[in-house]
Amino acid sequence: MSRPLYYQHDGHSITIVGIQVRRQENKVLQYNLLILDPAHLCPIDPGIANGQEMEQLKKIDGVFIAF
Repeated sequence: MSRPLYYQHDGHSITIVGIQVRRQENKVLQYNLLILDPAHLCPIDPGIANGQEMEQLKKIDGVFIAF
């Protein structure tokens, strides 16, 4: 099991949760860090969801795809 890497950035922490590898049109590999930055989470306006729906919106789901 891998563990997230925490990084201090501009006064708050971000979590590096993975890496994305993409092959560009010119065949060069491009590496992108996948991060979770709490400063950029979307707020949920009152009335959009409540109760169980609100709790579900607080969770971030992901899928691991191995090549």
